[in-house]
Formats: sequence, structure tokens, C-alpha cells
Amino acid sequence: MIANELNDLFMKSSINVTFSSCIFHSFSMANTNSSTVTAVCSFKNDSTIPEVDRVLLYHVFENKTAGISNLGPYTLDGDSLYLNDYHESSRTTTPMPVVTRTQTPTEEPNLTVFNVTFIVNKPAFPEIQSNSSNHSSMIANELNDLFMKSSINVTFSSCIFHSFSMVNTNSSTVTAVCSFKNDSSIPEVDRVLLYHVFENKTAGISNLGPYTLDGDSLYLNDYHESSRTTTPMPVVTRTQTPTEEPNLTVFNVTFIVNRPAFPEIQSNSSNHSSMIANELKDLFMKSSINVTFSSCIFHSFR
Repeated sequence: MIANELNDLFMKSSINVTFSSCIFHSFSMANTNSSTVTAVCSFKNDSTIPEVDRVLLYHVFENKTAGISNLGPYTLDGDSLYLNDYHESSRTTTPMPVVTRTQTPTEEPNLTVFNVTFIVNKPAFPEIQSNSSNHSSMIANELNDLFMKSSINVTFSSCIFHSFSMVNTNSSTVTAVCSFKNDSSIPEVDRVLLYHVFENKTAGISNLGPYTLDGDSLYLNDYHESSRTTTPMPVVTRTQTPTEEPNLTVFNVTFIVNRPAFPEIQSNSSNHSSMIANELKDLFMKSSINVTFSSCIFHSFR
């Protein structure tokens, strides 16, 4: 229903000529009464039609939902909308006079967005789950602090916490979205450089502030370097530079498994996650589009 409502909203909007589709991604608990919804919407980027940006999309959504209040049968939190990391605080919750700044598409910085995923071993998942709001804020703050104090701080924009998911009873997968300025006047960052900055600032992917990390769990988009300490055999090291990095298009693939049942999968999640990743790789490697295929990485069960 939510995907249909979003598709209907943009198809009936002033930017329908650029609209392609919206795909539902996930629900997560905001509190006992509310749910956070994440969706991915795509728009055509064609020189023959006006380009859209996150500010314009924000205002279209705001206008078509009566001030971010209703999406079809759903009642919305008026101060909860984010387009990538763009957000406008609700005027209704701000009692003091404000100076309104009109942001036009030409003012919007050109941002490159990266999905940052890693595993936290301590605190354990039950402790994080019992106070997820506090931990999500802390992790976002730690990530923002990490990049702000790094060698690439001039390009850094922001990091936003996305979700926790259980790896096992002791560990949690953290997903965050970090954006960086893509400006011709400053050096551009890529996922390889970001991986090494994170690695360096967390003492080899071991600690992020008070959080103990799994040293072999970091992914930047789909980029990952296997931990050398867990590989006993000699390896040939390939140095990957930003100029060598292929131009990749990344897709989130989500589906439901009916069998085996969830308790069986949960009891041996490590084995099942490896099996599913291998099945997906095998599927695309043996398909008619194998020449374009790069890799599949398991993200989470829920």
C-alpha cells in the first residue's frame, strides 16, 4: 500500500514527467506507537527534461500530503520527512520567529551518498535494542565526529543512522548513510578512500567511540576488504586506487523466504547468510547479464 501511495503521489504531481518509480524498503520501530518507513524513489535524469533535486521533491511531497500530515490512509509525523539527508524542521513546532531561506535547485550541493554498514559486538544486541533511540543517536554522532576530524573533512556533509538488525544474540549490524560533497574545487572521495579513513580512525575497525566492532564487517556500498588477520594463507595484495574503481550501479534486493522457517534460519544465521549470498552470485553469474555482474553481499534477516 505505501509503495502504491508514493507512486500515485508522484504520478499525479507537477514532476510526473521525470518520475520513474518508488519501491518500499523497510519498516523500523520509532517508538511503541510509530513506525519509520524507508522507500527508494527514482527519477529520470535526462537533458531533455528539467532535473529534480531533493529540495524540490521535499516540497512536492509536503504539498501532496497536506503539509506532511496524510499519505492515503496513513497519518504522518509532520517533522519526520527526510529526502536523502535533506530535512526542514516543522514550523508548527517552532514558536519563535524564523528567517526563511529559499533554497533553489542551483544552491543545492552536489552530494555523493554512501551506505556504511558494520557489525557492533559490544554492547550486545539486547542492550542496544532496549534503548535503540539513544544508541542510534550516539552512532550517528560518532560517525559525524569521525569524518569531521578526518583528512577528508572538507568534503564531508553528514551521516544519518538508518537501522539496526540482529546478527546473533550478541551482535548487531548497523547501517548508516553518509554523504560527501562532490565539487570540482575539492578532491572527490570514493568508497575505497572512505573505507581506509574509517579503518584508520577506528584503530583497524575495532572501536567506534564506546562500540566494539567486528574488524571484518565494514562495507562501503558493496566495497569490502577481508581482514588479513583471519586469512592464514599467503595472499596477493592488489592496490586499488580511485582511478581503478569501476563505475557500479548498486541495487538493494529484498525478498521473503518461507522455508526454512525463521527460527531455523535465526539459529544458524551465519551459515544461511553465506548460502544466500552464494546462491545470488551463482544466479547472476549463470545469467544472460553475467558480463555486467560484479557481486552480491548479504545484508540482513529480519
